[in-house]
Amino acid sequence: MIVFLGDSWGVGEWGVNLDKTPCLTGPGIVQMVSLHSNGGVVNLCQGGSSNTQSIDRLELFLSKYSPNQDQFYWIYTEPIRCFDVDNLPKFKIKVNLIEKIHTTLHRANEIAKKHNITIFLIGGCCDLNEIKFDNYEWLKLAIPSWIGCIDSNYPQSIYANDQKWKILGNTLNDAKTKEEWLSIQKDIDSKLVYTSINNNYFSIKNDLHPNRLAHKILKDNLFHEFQHLY
Repeated sequence: MIVFLGDSWGVGEWGVNLDKTPCLTGPGIVQMVSLHSNGGVVNLCQGGSSNTQSIDRLELFLSKYSPNQDQFYWIYTEPIRCFDVDNLPKFKIKVNLIEKIHTTLHRANEIAKKHNITIFLIGGCCDLNEIKFDNYEWLKLAIPSWIGCIDSNYPQSIYANDQKWKILGNTLNDAKTKEEWLSIQKDIDSKLVYTSINNNYFSIKNDLHPNRLAHKILKDNLFHEFQHLY
């Protein structure tokens, strides 16, 4: 069996209804893999969820199921989602986010060790190129950057467009921290600019959600034996 963790990137291809509300418009990585997996596929991804919540769902799943040679894939999302609005970092923003990333990775590593499984990570909203995995024996970096594996020109970073960034910016008074926040916003904006220019990989204009083509490319990179299939 193949198990996927993550946020909306793992749910499928997203679009909008006539009233501009979000909706699924096409298949995603999980559905595509399910067509070729004899052991079945479980989707623990949930739109808008944080990495902490992904691990919560995995822990609950493993409390009810004993894995046996199953494969686990985690599409890693924007780390700022792990902070409550009242506890957003007010200084050394990147340092705090990197620390939060390692907190979730450490917890995932301990869960994987307990259940004797390996969790393969995929950089989603959060590209994982600069994250060190040396201390996580039970975690393996499969794809550092989902979109980066499609196009090396994709402006990779650990940040993505999340509403908490705006909330954080409105609360900052320290000039140095505000300067760091503005630098981070440039990284986020560069991703959104990229989507508007290279929209053949994305399902919604000026949005980071991968379309069915990007999902298929990810599937082909993860499962080479399925490349000749849909």
